[in-house]
Amino acid sequence: MSSSTYDKMWRCLIAGLGLSAACATPALAQLKDETPGERDAQILKTLLPGNYSNGEQVFFDNRLNLPRAERANLRDVSFSSVTLAGEGQTALIMRQNDSGLIYVPNLDRGPLSVRLAAYRLLPASSNETIASMSISNLSPIPACDLISKREAGQYRAVASGNCALGPQQLLVTENALWWRGADEGAFARLNRARAFECYVDMPGSGGIRGETFHRFDALKINDQGKEAWFVTREATPRRLGLRLRSVDWPMNNKVGTYTRDSLTLYLIEAKEGGESTNITYAWTEPDVRRIGLNTIAILANCFMDGPATAKPEF
Repeated sequence: MSSSTYDKMWRCLIAGLGLSAACATPALAQLKDETPGERDAQILKTLLPGNYSNGEQVFFDNRLNLPRAERANLRDVSFSSVTLAGEGQTALIMRQNDSGLIYVPNLDRGPLSVRLAAYRLLPASSNETIASMSISNLSPIPACDLISKREAGQYRAVASGNCALGPQQLLVTENALWWRGADEGAFARLNRARAFECYVDMPGSGGIRGETFHRFDALKINDQGKEAWFVTREATPRRLGLRLRSVDWPMNNKVGTYTRDSLTLYLIEAKEGGESTNITYAWTEPDVRRIGLNTIAILANCFMDGPATAKPEF
């Protein structure tokens, strides 16, 4: 303790009740509540980024033979997040096929809602290019602004006008987006995709018996029905692939039972005319982080956490 601090404490002690100005201490700062909208904006900026697809919905719409007007169109959507260099604000970049939008959350619609202000996304714009911009460099599309409010278990976002470049309505949950376009009747249910990496060994012994085998690795897929292909090194080469589905049953497949969801890995073979056929498949619980199959002739292993990053266990 410095001598000046000690002297001040001693003078305050002598002053008794501490009425001396020399004993005054700075007032503590007052905490200030934020609005619910500010909290919701934080959640949306964290919740939205990811890859989404409604491949499961399209598959089962066809299996159920729903009327065409009740079927959802196949849609793959991604959201990514960058920080704009100009203002330091978060921008959420939505891409679908060759189009998309840039959304910038703000709170100018009152304390209980979040406005995702929409801006035009040029097809060739990379995330790095967008991050180097400021809002003044972006072209607003007010009709596509989404006004989001929290409901029980979800956020409901509605476009300000007739939006052809993005959703007219968007329901945001923890594991899915429900998307309806301006000219669409049914909501598309876009499940959040999980990225996996796979390898295939032929034969499937993995060399444990001293056999020579070929490995096809760095096969990138996700669990929403995406495929990865490779050409075998057999005397007559074949084009084989892996497909991964997080099967999301909308109905039961047997009367009087409850059909459980599953993560399913398919080994497939390309045929003439662009068709493919299933060779075999394996399934497990839907939330696991790795899955494999082995026909002895072919071994396939898919994982979210690769062998190089796996945590050692006792």
